[in-house]
Amino acid sequence: MEILDYLHATGHIWDSAPILIDRSAIDIHAWAEPLCTAARPQSQQARETLRQAQAYFAEHAAAGCMDYPSFMAKGWPIASGLVEAACKSVVCQHTKGSGMLWRRLGAQVWVTGF
Repeated sequence: MEILDYLHATGHIWDSAPILIDRSAIDIHAWAEPLCTAARPQSQQARETLRQAQAYFAEHAAAGCMDYPSFMAKGWPIASGLVEAACKSVVCQHTKGSGMLWRRLGAQVWVTGF
């Protein structure tokens, strides 16, 4: 099962916001839902940004990667922060532990081989 990271998905909305709307005129949260269906961008850059966002969400929604309520009901994580933090913790504990002496090449080989 592939799950599109929720923060990654919402990042695309936030990246599109400054190009597509006037932040002082509308609440970003109110704007997010209709982004892919109701926005009428005026500039070519805005139209292309919207087209890319629509394609991105359509692809991931069709693949079943964005059913966040279902994933959460099953107790599955919907963001990669937990895994990223665990990887950082494991690498830091191993390479920076008490008494550890690493040369740059040795640490890089260990991390990339992990």
